[in-house]
Amino acid sequence: MSETVQSSPAEGLIGQTVQELNRVMDEADELREQLMAKGIQNQTINVLVEKGFHDQIDLDDELVDSALSTARQSLGAAAVDKQFLIQLLQELIEIEKDIANRRRIAKQQGLDLQAINTLARMIRMNPGDGGESSINNFFAYAQACKVKLSGIEKIVQKFDREPESVLPKIVKLEDSNRQWKLLCRDITVGLVFSIVLIALIV
Repeated sequence: MSETVQSSPAEGLIGQTVQELNRVMDEADELREQLMAKGIQNQTINVLVEKGFHDQIDLDDELVDSALSTARQSLGAAAVDKQFLIQLLQELIEIEKDIANRRRIAKQQGLDLQAINTLARMIRMNPGDGGESSINNFFAYAQACKVKLSGIEKIVQKFDREPESVLPKIVKLEDSNRQWKLLCRDITVGLVFSIVLIALIV
């Protein structure tokens, strides 16, 4: 089970968005760890989840059978059975859809997804201090690179507000294929901060 940062409730649109994303991503990580403990490789989980995201997975899926076979070769009787595998995969797929929708809503609210994704990742990767050291290091490096900061107060004021709800009601993606590709692109951007993220740590 991944270690979760224990922190006080976040305030403002940015803080609550990051906190909620990390909460559901922690849930996804727990399910992934259960599957890996039962012999399903992480790469296989990712492929199955992506297929399931587009409603392309079922009990008779060849990839499911292949994953089960590999798990049995590795763990024998301790490997996951088909029903349990499908159950956990379905739960994980629903969580991933939830995460995708939350990101889409954050973008609709005017937030920079690259900054949000990177900030959330750094906080989750550093549970001891909630990302404080890594974020401060990044900010110091940005200053060393003579990154020009402007309009900080305006950005802070723009997002220093409570969302209408913690996150608006989740709605189903209208074009899941296109949205999934766009979200995957945003997630893999790497450690590239936007001015919104820098504003958080000034």
